[in-house]
Amino acid sequence: MFGTTWEDRRTELNYEVWFNRLDAKGNKLGPDVRISDAPGFSLHPVLVWNGSEFLVVWDDTREQSRRIFGQRIAADGSLLGENQSLTLTAWNAESPSVVEGERTLGMAFNMGPAMGQQVAMRLFKPDFTGPSDLIVLAGDTAVSPIAVFARDRYVVAWEKKNVVPGDSIWGATVSEDGQILLSERRLTTGSQFARTAALLSLGDRVLLIWSQYVSGNYELFSKMLSLNLEEISPQERITQSGGESIGPTAAFGPEGDIGVLFSDTKSGNWQVYFSRLICTAGR
Repeated sequence: MFGTTWEDRRTELNYEVWFNRLDAKGNKLGPDVRISDAPGFSLHPVLVWNGSEFLVVWDDTREQSRRIFGQRIAADGSLLGENQSLTLTAWNAESPSVVEGERTLGMAFNMGPAMGQQVAMRLFKPDFTGPSDLIVLAGDTAVSPIAVFARDRYVVAWEKKNVVPGDSIWGATVSEDGQILLSERRLTTGSQFARTAALLSLGDRVLLIWSQYVSGNYELFSKMLSLNLEEISPQERITQSGGESIGPTAAFGPEGDIGVLFSDTKSGNWQVYFSRLICTAGR
């Protein structure tokens, strides 16, 4: 089975977070389960499976300041306990990215005022207990963090705006003990604008996919990075659409290939497209 989570405003003219389980053909295994029920919008839900439970994390404004909440869900789709607050009110936190490590659960997120955001991280036990201290990774208009776990560390990447010579993708790594192993560093170069990154862990390295401005529009590029965020292979262009290719997400396919979903305007309207990357090692 699969789990899925989303926000919609079917009740009370207010966005709330929902969950359901799906079979292998995409059929729902029961009625939609409402996860949040609070004043203000509940947005940006993300989902992880910890081996025995689904964990849903999102941000909402139920107390006039944006916070991140979590909810445990059993394998049968029933809720386990109440919504749990995962950040402090003063942090003004939003846009979480959650990934399971060997011993901990890592959550990267934005915090701070809209025009001066920071990227931060907090670690938990797999049931949201035992929160770590706040780990600040970046400031200076850093937004949209994503996180993966590779071998013994969390790898976090984000967009950084208004940094000369232009927007770019930056990253850092954090141990499961909450120590910053590699402080923030620039991961993309050679373009005036780079945005909307995706990361995929290959265990001993990570694949970075991002959207980069080239020849008048955004196209997707990829490259492989070591766990020290050093370039293993040079960047390769994925799309040649002539439209705006942005918002990639990546996952492994059944034969070890990599599927990439993204949004594109090459048809004249925003549509979702799919591309596939295959390993060419040894060829």
